[in-house]
Amino acid sequence: MNGDYDIFLSAKNLDEAGNPTPDRKIAHALWEFLTQAGFRVFFSNVSLERMGVAAYTRAIDDALDRASVLVVVCSSGAYADSQWVRYEWDSYMNDVRSGIKPDGRVFVYLAGESIRNLPRGLRHTQCIEHEPEGFARLARFISNAAGYRPAKAPRSSDVLRGDRVSSPPDLSGHWHGEWRRARAKILHHGSLHINQMGERLSARLTVIFEKRGRRTIVHELLRGIITSQSVVLQGESFEYDERGESTSYLLDHFELEPNADGNRLSGEFYSKKGPGWAVFERARQSGNP
Repeated sequence: MNGDYDIFLSAKNLDEAGNPTPDRKIAHALWEFLTQAGFRVFFSNVSLERMGVAAYTRAIDDALDRASVLVVVCSSGAYADSQWVRYEWDSYMNDVRSGIKPDGRVFVYLAGESIRNLPRGLRHTQCIEHEPEGFARLARFISNAAGYRPAKAPRSSDVLRGDRVSSPPDLSGHWHGEWRRARAKILHHGSLHINQMGERLSARLTVIFEKRGRRTIVHELLRGIITSQSVVLQGESFEYDERGESTSYLLDHFELEPNADGNRLSGEFYSKKGPGWAVFERARQSGNP
């Protein structure tokens, strides 16, 4: 490998069934955010593919030796304790404790997991919660730890997948949609209102459903961006009962692809409760056939 890294990203790639984990999705978005912020980031899913490295273990060890900071992306304590992820953070921390990397730092980026469920070796590290400004907050911590200031400090809503588009489609207006979490029986329905300024989006998602015999309303505020491959939205949601009292708080990440005529958005989403799929269709205006 040529050159050093500011950051080594560690994340569980596939679950036991061979499916991509939420950690993989979040880590890829985090890699793009930090790279755009000016950091030199090693993320095996991207870095090894670009380099064409076949000797995986040697490449990982080399990157760990060259990294100033290690970040563990974690939506599950079990994922952080999996063989390869544990090897990465445990060997890095051993180098810090032994004095080989006296200035090395380890951070955990928590996506819906509790600190108490982390492996013991990670419980006393600096943990940053996955929230709308979580990426930017992590970048600030890394800057202070590594003594490195990137040229720009974008907001977490700048998370991208692919290249930006010069003439993005107009997605403003009302959308009706449905979505279901993996292995869940309940199919949710709701409305999405998008406000668009160029490639940037703000949106409000409203869902009404019965929960334990009580009517529940979910309002979700989203921010995002249109890229050449997808529409990325992430935000925070609040559940309210019939009395208007907030009952819970969630964080979601949507990655949707528009169809050819721009009237349908479909794709995946990730939240504290797990991954799932979503489909939205543009609402017909009054008077249209």
